[in-house]
Amino acid sequence: MADFEAMLGGAVMLPDSGAFGPCFERATRPLRRYQLGFEPKVLTENPRIVRGLIAGLAAARAGLLNGDEILKPVGQDAIQGEQDAYLTLQIRRGERTFEVEYQPRGETVEAYQWVRQEGVPDNACAY
Repeated sequence: MADFEAMLGGAVMLPDSGAFGPCFERATRPLRRYQLGFEPKVLTENPRIVRGLIAGLAAARAGLLNGDEILKPVGQDAIQGEQDAYLTLQIRRGERTFEVEYQPRGETVEAYQWVRQEGVPDNACAY
């Protein structure tokens, strides 16, 4: 119960390496944080007008500007977990309509992942 209360209080809960059974172990990997490059709330609004653009990040380097209108909804679930994924936005700027494509990634951080342990037979993983 104390661990649960600590989690509710904001503590990071880090399961043991074998917590998900004998087939997985915890590993640390360098991963780039998901970073739209502008205020994320924009994607939930109607109209979706870009604001809070962060200079120097991929969205700005790809040509996105504050005030651009994002014309179509953007699903982010699939690209958040995929380090090499590109985000394509259909943009209206004045009378022009065009696409802006970029990798929505920011700084590199050390992150935990659970990876399949080598040498553990498949039948040891069945539940």
